[in-house]
Amino acid sequence: MQILTPCRETLGQKLAQPAWHRDPELALFDTLLLLHPEIIDLVTEEVLALGTHTGLGRQDSPTVEQVLRAALYKEIKGLTYPELEYHQYDSKVAAMFLQLTRPFSDSTWQKYIATISAASLAQVLVRLNQIALEEGLEDLQKVRMDTTVVETDIHYPTNNRLLWDGIRTSTRILRQFDAKRVRRLTRDYRRQAKKRAFQLAVTRDKPRRQELFRQQLLLVGRCIAQIQAILTHLDFRAIPLSEADQRRVAYLRDFLPHFQTIQQVAYRREILDEAVPAQNKLFSLYETHTRMIVKGKDKVYFGRKVSLASGRSQLILHVWVCEEETDGQTFEPTLQDIIATYHRIPRDVATDGAYASGPNQQAAQKLGIANIVFNKLVGSLHNIVSSPQMETRLKKWRSGIEGVISTVKRAFDLRRCRWKGEAHFQAKVFWSVIAYNLRVMSHLLLRKMARSVG
Repeated sequence: MQILTPCRETLGQKLAQPAWHRDPELALFDTLLLLHPEIIDLVTEEVLALGTHTGLGRQDSPTVEQVLRAALYKEIKGLTYPELEYHQYDSKVAAMFLQLTRPFSDSTWQKYIATISAASLAQVLVRLNQIALEEGLEDLQKVRMDTTVVETDIHYPTNNRLLWDGIRTSTRILRQFDAKRVRRLTRDYRRQAKKRAFQLAVTRDKPRRQELFRQQLLLVGRCIAQIQAILTHLDFRAIPLSEADQRRVAYLRDFLPHFQTIQQVAYRREILDEAVPAQNKLFSLYETHTRMIVKGKDKVYFGRKVSLASGRSQLILHVWVCEEETDGQTFEPTLQDIIATYHRIPRDVATDGAYASGPNQQAAQKLGIANIVFNKLVGSLHNIVSSPQMETRLKKWRSGIEGVISTVKRAFDLRRCRWKGEAHFQAKVFWSVIAYNLRVMSHLLLRKMARSVG
């Protein structure tokens, strides 16, 4: 045991204080960070990269450790950024955990926490799991995996609403330009487009809907032509643009191809009455990484598929935000990553029927796994187990991954990700998993410490 004795001593000193005594779990998190400063080093470079000083105003900012502690506190308690700011004033335990000399605004916390990438958080997750392995909280003898859907923060995508999104957003950006010439060249189609969008929302007659879509697509074509003309004009502009206008130009250059995709899909579907494959569609102009995921026969979600693998201790050992992979395609890479990361080969692996296939079974055997159990089998496939009793136990144990996923989504706000952009989406997934793992580790450590005292 590397940290159990010093952890018990440090934690005992903390719990002797009235403030820490009210939240022993948070006291344990504080102790773990004190005993393992290498966790902080994993995010140092990205947080410090934001520390540019303009020479104007106050130069003080939170330390890297304070940023990490604030992010963990926010996720563990399930807070928003304004609530995090309020806790600095309202909770003495929060102020002690965050090691504050002065409070910071919610925007300051958000600015610094947002710099930490999913890649760095993946390293933090691995280090926490390595600590659990070192302390005997997890033995990595068993692995179970499953996938779930995390929804992106978008409205239900229909061709009508997507076209209206494109028209109003492009017009709003163009009319915000500092360059007066751009504003004079911009024609506002929002009033007409909003009227058409409302008519389409309440019209069910197919010929009438096609006519309304033709009119709306005509306005979309004018908006796209307007954006292209203004971007061409700005390319040959002699006077340099302001920084804000340069950001708007970059946004429009990225926005334009997505807007054109929405136009083409709407034309094919609504005018030509074609069946457009899901992979050719765009489900949001803002969260462009959104995928359509079908679960069962009639459940459709818009978000991203996330693959999770947990061990005997309920700790999540591996997280993967999938692109277009099916469940079966994540099986072998997940096992390979777990073995390469933790340098241990699991004895057992158990999954549901979506992973069942001959190639997956053979891949697990080559990796050295003894018991390979799929909950539902296909064709002539048979589970590889040491005994029928082992197969029954692993099938029952596999179902526990559903509870792990439910806890992460329900208790750590991962049903629907409200963070914007693909990079922040992936970061939020890892923050929620890290907060979940810390909660599980705290329960296991406190229980182990209580047993050792007894």
